[in-house]
Amino acid sequence: MTGYSQSREALDMDVTKVGRPVSLVRKPAVYVQRRVAVLLAFLFVSATLATGLLVYFNSSQAEGTSKKTLDLTVSTPLQETGVGGVVPQETGVGAGGVVPQETGVGDGVVLQETGVGGVVLQETGVGGVVLQETGVGAGGVVPQETGVGGVVPQETGVGGVVPQETGVGGVVVPQETGVGGVVPQETGVGGVVLQETGVGGVVVPQETGVGDGVVLQETGVGGVVVLQEKGVGGVVVPQETGVGGVVVPPSREEVNIRLPRALKPLHYMVKLQPFINGNFSIQGFVQVRMVALQATSNLTLHIADIITKNDTIKLVPVDDPEGPGIGITQNLYDNERQFYIALLETELVEGKQYVLSMQFTGYLNDQLKGFYRSTYKDQDGNDRWIAVSQFEPTDARRAFPCFDEPSMKAEFEIYLARESSMNAISNMPKVESFPVEGQEGWMWDHFNTSVPMSTYLVAFVVSDFVHMDSQDNDHVLFRVWSRESAIDQASYALQTGPEVLTFFENYFSIPFPLPKQDMIAIPDFSAGAMENWGLITYRETDMLLNPVASGASSMEFVTVVVAHELAHQWFGNLVTPKWWTDIWLNEGFATYVGTLGVNHIGPTWQSMEQFVSGDLQDVLALDCLQSSHPISVPVGHPDEINQIFDSISYSKGASIIRMMSNFLTEATFRKGLTNYLSNLAYGNAEQDDLWQFLSEAGHEEATLPADLTVKMVMDTWTLQMGYPVVKVVRNGTLATLTQERFLLIKNENWTDSHDYKWWIPLTYTTQENPNFESTPPDVWMKDSESQIMISSLPSQEHWVIFNVQETGFYRVNYDDDNWNLLIKQLNTNHTLIHVVNRAQIIDDALDLAQAGQLSYNTALNVNVYLRNETEYVPWESALSNLEYLEMMFTRSAGYGALKSYLLAILTPLYDSVGFEDNLNDPLLEQYKRVEALSWACNLDYQDCVHNSVSLFQQWMDNPANRSIISPNLMTTVCCTAIAAGGEEEWNFAWNQYLTSNVGAEKNKLLVALGCSREIWILSRYLDMSFTEDSGIRKQDAHTVFGSVARNDVGRDLAWNYVREEWEKISNYFGSFTTLGDLVKTVAYEFNTKQEKYELELFREEHAGELETAKRAVDQAIERTTNNIAWMENYYDVIVLWLHDNGYHKMIKHF
Repeated sequence: MTGYSQSREALDMDVTKVGRPVSLVRKPAVYVQRRVAVLLAFLFVSATLATGLLVYFNSSQAEGTSKKTLDLTVSTPLQETGVGGVVPQETGVGAGGVVPQETGVGDGVVLQETGVGGVVLQETGVGGVVLQETGVGAGGVVPQETGVGGVVPQETGVGGVVPQETGVGGVVVPQETGVGGVVPQETGVGGVVLQETGVGGVVVPQETGVGDGVVLQETGVGGVVVLQEKGVGGVVVPQETGVGGVVVPPSREEVNIRLPRALKPLHYMVKLQPFINGNFSIQGFVQVRMVALQATSNLTLHIADIITKNDTIKLVPVDDPEGPGIGITQNLYDNERQFYIALLETELVEGKQYVLSMQFTGYLNDQLKGFYRSTYKDQDGNDRWIAVSQFEPTDARRAFPCFDEPSMKAEFEIYLARESSMNAISNMPKVESFPVEGQEGWMWDHFNTSVPMSTYLVAFVVSDFVHMDSQDNDHVLFRVWSRESAIDQASYALQTGPEVLTFFENYFSIPFPLPKQDMIAIPDFSAGAMENWGLITYRETDMLLNPVASGASSMEFVTVVVAHELAHQWFGNLVTPKWWTDIWLNEGFATYVGTLGVNHIGPTWQSMEQFVSGDLQDVLALDCLQSSHPISVPVGHPDEINQIFDSISYSKGASIIRMMSNFLTEATFRKGLTNYLSNLAYGNAEQDDLWQFLSEAGHEEATLPADLTVKMVMDTWTLQMGYPVVKVVRNGTLATLTQERFLLIKNENWTDSHDYKWWIPLTYTTQENPNFESTPPDVWMKDSESQIMISSLPSQEHWVIFNVQETGFYRVNYDDDNWNLLIKQLNTNHTLIHVVNRAQIIDDALDLAQAGQLSYNTALNVNVYLRNETEYVPWESALSNLEYLEMMFTRSAGYGALKSYLLAILTPLYDSVGFEDNLNDPLLEQYKRVEALSWACNLDYQDCVHNSVSLFQQWMDNPANRSIISPNLMTTVCCTAIAAGGEEEWNFAWNQYLTSNVGAEKNKLLVALGCSREIWILSRYLDMSFTEDSGIRKQDAHTVFGSVARNDVGRDLAWNYVREEWEKISNYFGSFTTLGDLVKTVAYEFNTKQEKYELELFREEHAGELETAKRAVDQAIERTTNNIAWMENYYDVIVLWLHDNGYHKMIKHF
C-alpha cells in the first residue's frame, strides 16, 4: 500500500510555509473505528459513534449499555430453503429505483422496498411468510406482518423466545440478531440483562457498572452464560468452567486478537449486491470451504459492521452436503476482537473439510474502508456514486465474514450484482454476466476463481467508469479505469504500467501469475494506492497525469506509485508476511524495488540518488528519536497494526534493503530474492525465511563470509530501533572507529538500558584513490564491538570518506582535521566527491551539529561551497536541513540575520535557474527551479514575489487559460500571491480549485489556499476542511490543515482548532490516528516551554481518548523538548556565527 510516509510521494502532497512547499509526512491509510449496524428486513440505520453497535430495547425495560460479547442465537423471521437463496427486491422512488435480486437453490427470500421515504419489505419462502413495512422518512419505520393490524412478529426457537421492542410512539420493532445483537430485556442504568432460550437451557448475559471488565462464564450446552461488567478499571476476565477448566485471558491491552488455528479456509464464494443508488445497503452471501486442522467445537471468524441472518447459517461436511449438517447451539459476537463465534453441537473432525454458508447485510460506509462508497460529479454536475473496497490491513471483515488474517490464504470466487448502466471489476477476469432473475435492469458479474491470496488483497469496484487497454505485455491484459471526463489523464499510467510490470518479471525471473492487471483511479481514497492483486486502486493524484496541468514532479510521482504497487504483486501478494509484524517486508521491499522500476523508466531522473536525499535521509531524521520503534514490531489489535504503516516500515525498511543489496552485491541479492519468491510462492513468510535464502545465495556466490549469515547482520537492524553514528578518529595512517546509537537529544531520564550495537558494513575511499563505485564492505564492525582499528590509510594530509554512496544506514563523524580537509575539497573541486556523498556530508554535518556532536561552525562552513553546486540531490539535502534552522528562527530576533545568510546561498541558484519555467528542461533542473523559487519567495526575495503576484494577476484576468502559470510553479506562485493579497485572490483560487478536473492541480491549489495571512479566512478554511459537503474531500482534510499549520500566521490558529474542535474532528474521521497526525503536524515547529506545556496538558486532558494517537502525541512532545533544548544550546552560537560572517541585521540608533 502506498501511504504518505515516502518522501517522493509527499512531493505532490506539499504543505506550504507561505511560499515554499514543505514535504509533509503523512500516515498511510486512515482506518476509522466507527461501527455501522443494520437491522435486516425491518430496519436499516447507522450505529452510534460511541460504540458502533446497535442495541435494541425491550418496551418494559430501561436504558442499557452495549455488550462486549453478544449472544446472537435468536435469528430473524426469514426463511431460506437452499444454499445462497437470497432474493432481495427493491423498487420505488424512496429507494432510488433499485431492484436487486439473487436466486439460488430453494425458494429463497424476497425483499421489496417502495414509496417515498417508506419501506415495504416482503418475504416469501417455505411457509409463505409475508412481511410489510412502511413509514415516513429514513427514521420512521413501522414494521407490520401479514397486512395492516400491527401484528408483532414472533420468532420461536427451541426455547420459544419472542423478541419485541417498542420505540417512540409504541412501534413494535422485531429483533435482529447480527452485529449488535438482540436485547429483549434490560434492567437499570448501566445494567443489562438479556434473556434468550437456547438449546436445552437459558442464556443470561448480565452487565453491571461502568468499567471495562467482563467475566464470561460458560457451563456447557444447556448451561448458563453470564456476562458481568465490574467497576471502573475492571479487567476483562473471561472464564470458562466447562470442559477444559478455567481460562483467564489478559487485560484489554493484551487481549489476544488472533483467530484460533483449528480451521483453515480453502475457498470462498462471495456474492454481493451493493445498492449504490439506493440506501447504501449490501445484500450478501458467503460460502467458505475449510479444513479442520484439529478437532474443535467452535467456529470463529471475523465480522464487523455486518448483520448475519442467523437462520441461514449452515455448516455441512463436504462429503455430505445434503445431510443435516452440524448443529449450531449459539451464535456469539465478540466486539472487542470482531469475532463471530458459532458454538457447535458436535466437534469437527481433524483433517475433514466443511462448508460454512450464510446470508448477511452490510453497508457501504463513507469512511474509506471496507466496502465503501465514493462520489464525484459528472460533466453535467450530477452526483455519481461508486462502490469500492479497501481492505488492508483488517477491513475485509466489513465486506463479508472471513478469516481476516494474512496467513489464512484461500481462493476467492466473486459475484457482484450491478445495474446494467454500471460495470464491475474484481481481482480476476469476468467469466460471465447474466440477468438477476426477476429484477429488470440488474446483472450478475461472475469472476474467475483467484489464486490463493490473503483477504486484504481481495478487491472489487462497481462504477460507471470507462477504461483503456494495453497489450504491450504479451500475456497480461493491462487496463486503466477512471471517471469518463478524466480517462485521457490515465494514458501515462497505461504506458508506464506494462513496462514496469515487464521489468519486474525480468528482475525477479518470475512471470506475473494473473491474466490481467487493472488499475483504477478513485475519487475518494484514504491511502495513496493499494496493491490488490490484479486490481490496484489509486487516489486520483497517484495515477492520473495531465501533461499541461500536473507538472514534472507529478510525472515522477505517478511513476513511483505505479512501480511501488506493481512491486507488491511479488513482494506482498505472491509471498505474504505471516503477520503484520513483518509488514516492512511488504512496504520496504516495494519502496526499494519500486525505485529500481522508476530508474528503469526514467534513467536520467537519478532516482537512486534521490532515494538517498529523500527516503534515507528523511527517515534518519525520524529514527534518531527515542520514541522511534523497530522495523519489526509485535502488533496485535488493528489499531496497533495501523500505526506501523509509517516511515520506519517504508523508508527505513527500503534503506536497509538497499544496504543489504550492496553488501551482498546486486547479483547475489537478486538470486536470493528469486529463490525466496519461487520457493514460497502463494504462501507466507517471516523475515527469517528471507534471511535464509539470502544467506544461502551469499555463501554460494562467496559474497558473504562463511561464518556470517544475513540473519546475524539484519536482526541488529530490524529488531532494535535507531541506528549508529560511526566516529572516525585518525592518527597517522591508523583510524579508530567507534559506534554508538545516534540520538538527536539524549534524555537524562530515559530508562532504556538496552546496549545498542549493530553489524555495520563499513566502506571507505580516500583522496589518494577516490573510488566511489565499490560498495561491498571493506570491513565489518560486529555488534559485539564498540571499537575497531583500520590501518593502511593515507596520511592525515589527505581526506577519507566512510559510507560510500551512503549505502549504509548510519551517520559518520570525523575528527576536526578530516572535516576541514573535506570542506577544503568541496570549495576547491566538489565534483571529485560523488554527488551522493556530497549530500551525505551535508546531511551528516548538520544533523551531527543539531545533536551537539559537531560544532555549528564546521557544519555551516560545509554549506559555503553550495554557491558552486549545480546538482539537485546535494541541494535537496542542504535545504531540508536548513529548513530546520529557518523554522527555529522564524519567531526570534535572529531571523533577519539567518534570512540574509539563506538568501546569500540561494540567490546564485535562483539566478542560474531563472523564474521562467521550461517544461522541456531535464527533470532535476525543473526540481532545482521549484526549490529555488519556493525558498526565494518564502524569504520575500522581491524579484520572486513580484513575478509571482504579476503572474497570478494575469491568471485572474484570464481565468480560462490554465497554462499561464506553469504547473511546476503553481503552488509557489499561488501561495505567494494569496499571501500578498486578500479575499479576492483567495476566492479566485478557490473557484479554480472547484472547476479543475486535474487531481494534482486541485491539490496544489488546496495547499496554496492555506497561505492567506487573513486570520478569518484561515479560520473558515480550517472549519471547511472538517465539514461534509464543503467542497473539500475527507481524504484532503489533512492537506488543508497542514497548509494552515505551516503558515506562520496560521500555526497558532491550527493548534487552537485541534484543541477546541477535538470532538468534531474525531467524529468526522472516527479515527484517533488522524488526530495524532494533526498534532504532529501543527507542533512540528514548537520550541518554547509554553508550547510544550500545552502539548502535555492536551495529552493529560485526553489521556483516555488518544488511543492510536498516543504515539504521535508523544513524538510531538519529544520533538518539542528537543527543539527547546536546541534553542537553549545553539541559537546564540548560530547568531554569533552569522554576525562573524557578516550576516547580522542591526537596527540603527539615532
